[in-house]
Amino acid sequence: MAAMAGSTDAAVRVAQAHAARAGPLLAAGDRAGAAAAYRAAAAAQPDSLFGHLCKARALIVDGRAAEVEPWLRRTLKRFPASGAAAGMLGTALAESGRIAEARRWFEAAVARDPAQLAYWYDIARARRFGNGDMAAGAALDAALARPGLTLRQQVALHLARGKYNDDRDDCAAAAADWTQAAAIGNAALPYDRALVAAQVDAAIAAFTPEFLAAPAPAANATDLPLLIVGRPRSGTTLVEQMLTNHPAIGGAGELDHWVIACRGFALQPLATDWPALAATLDSGWLPALRAAAGRKAVRAIDKLPMNSHWLGFVHHLYPGARIIHCRRDPRDTALSIMATYFGRSPGFPARLDDLAGHIAEHDRLMAHWRRVLPATAFREIEYERLVADPEPVLRAALAFAGVDWDPRCLKPESNRAAIRTASKYQARRAVDGGSVGRWRRYATLLPELAGIGAGSSGQ
Repeated sequence: MAAMAGSTDAAVRVAQAHAARAGPLLAAGDRAGAAAAYRAAAAAQPDSLFGHLCKARALIVDGRAAEVEPWLRRTLKRFPASGAAAGMLGTALAESGRIAEARRWFEAAVARDPAQLAYWYDIARARRFGNGDMAAGAALDAALARPGLTLRQQVALHLARGKYNDDRDDCAAAAADWTQAAAIGNAALPYDRALVAAQVDAAIAAFTPEFLAAPAPAANATDLPLLIVGRPRSGTTLVEQMLTNHPAIGGAGELDHWVIACRGFALQPLATDWPALAATLDSGWLPALRAAAGRKAVRAIDKLPMNSHWLGFVHHLYPGARIIHCRRDPRDTALSIMATYFGRSPGFPARLDDLAGHIAEHDRLMAHWRRVLPATAFREIEYERLVADPEPVLRAALAFAGVDWDPRCLKPESNRAAIRTASKYQARRAVDGGSVGRWRRYATLLPELAGIGAGSSGQ
């Protein structure tokens, strides 16, 4: 018996060690390595709940979305009390657009396991609260009062309670919660504006009109790529959902190939080994786009907003690529970012002062791309114009992409493609301008909002 117990303990340690490797690998952009680590963890403990959850994470990281839901339902049949499995299933359902069912699983997750309290954020995003929903407010208050909350739980719960109060028009309470969430996130992972400014300086210095006049020696002539970039919460997911409702345009989601490939050149782009970079992207990025395009599509979208950093690299290597930059009132953008949980990182702002700096640097970089990239490669869409009168904006965007008009693009709510971004809850709705000018409700409570983006091309 002692030998069996020792063997079991050893298997647990092996599984935990493999799973612990996955996080750093993901942070480094090695998705294949992270998926392999999760699979190894699952293989070490195949009959345990931990092993089942690791297999689910491997499927998610591998992009095998169709297999995630069946596996999690099988897991819950075997481990019906698991809050973690319930929350993961809720996420899979929300990404596929089944919001009401997802909400029930999120509620099950927080009811079953206090460790899953961060799913209150998803509960709040999946519904609208009214003045009669006092029980939900009391539950959020009680959750935030629990001792020993992790930083992630604190941020998620404050954002959830902020959404609860915003829905009920208690703007003062909402602003207080969002400000608290930003302070907690910033204390854990401060935003480095100096680094972002240095990256923008390097891009502006390197990618001059003269440099971009000729493609790189290893350039690829394909015209498949269509990039959608912009600040987070600027309408990039909405534009993607509209355009991928066209049968000639496929959607690859948010691919991280450019971030990984160009990371080493961010501060010295002229030191780029262009043939090596081309080989890396041709073997990874283009196959992912081709898989998304399928047999009929002539364009495939990569919608990672931060690809805006790499547009000089993109155009130099892929002169046939098309780039759409989404613009939105920076004050609405800042408020929306502040109220949204992204999983904070050192490269992402949370507080309004950091958001002001982040938006200013983004606008400075985009003004440069606007000057140096040809109009045949670079186009902009204004969110406010899009939601006010979608058809002319979409007709122009489709012509830019080289495809004919299709009225299905006017109905993003009919697009059944999975959405794995922070916009998965609202991007399923019919187009409306309800969020335009939302920042004005908070102008006196968050006075910093009024000055964000003042004088920039994005306002």
